[in-house]
Amino acid sequence: MGTQSGWGWHSFPNSHHYRVEEAQQYYQLQGRSISYTVQVKEPPRSREAADYFRINPHRLQLGNIGLEIVKRDGSPASIDDIRNIDQQLDMWSGTISSRFTVEDIPVTVITVCHQQQDVVAFSVQSRLITEKRLRIRVRFPYPTGAFKDVGNYWRNDKQTTSLRLTATGGVIKRVLDTAVYYAHLRCPAGTAITRKAADCWLLTPGASVSQFSFSCLFAEKSTAIVPAFTATLSNSRQQWQKF
Repeated sequence: MGTQSGWGWHSFPNSHHYRVEEAQQYYQLQGRSISYTVQVKEPPRSREAADYFRINPHRLQLGNIGLEIVKRDGSPASIDDIRNIDQQLDMWSGTISSRFTVEDIPVTVITVCHQQQDVVAFSVQSRLITEKRLRIRVRFPYPTGAFKDVGNYWRNDKQTTSLRLTATGGVIKRVLDTAVYYAHLRCPAGTAITRKAADCWLLTPGASVSQFSFSCLFAEKSTAIVPAFTATLSNSRQQWQKF
């Protein structure tokens, strides 16, 4: 669905200059007039102000990380092509193991999160990598403000992303309205990081291998040291024992 952090917040521009007072109603309580911010239907200006402050600020979907798989005929694999699905969470290590097949070719994905840093790390194993038919996709959806905000992937004009290559991978800078943050990618040497769309980047393994691991650290700063997948896995295993 997405990735969130305690520091990742966003607000839509207040282009109509709404004030909190416009969304407030006064009620008599024990001889006093108490103001409450409530949702009202009338007048329209008050309703619009209440709607604005109800959804702002909101948690920001920092990024959606997934797989882009191509079938033998060159067409992209859809959800109907994902078969033999098995996913398990090991509560004692904080490890999610996902297994499935595409055109009878097995794919195994191990997912872990660092317990002290905003890092999510993955290990992907499949013959599809060797056949150049599996890549990593990192997308940045624009918020919708809805209660179940899974992101808007059609508002590319509302944000920008740019890439800076590093010795261990790359750093994607994301700017949307007044919010700015960075996705630090750590991946094996030879990995190609390319733009697919304004809000979408692809990681393509460079060597002819069947296993590929990488890490992504979301941060407010443009510089950071990103732990490798093995270090993140070790950290998750150690820290989960404390629970």
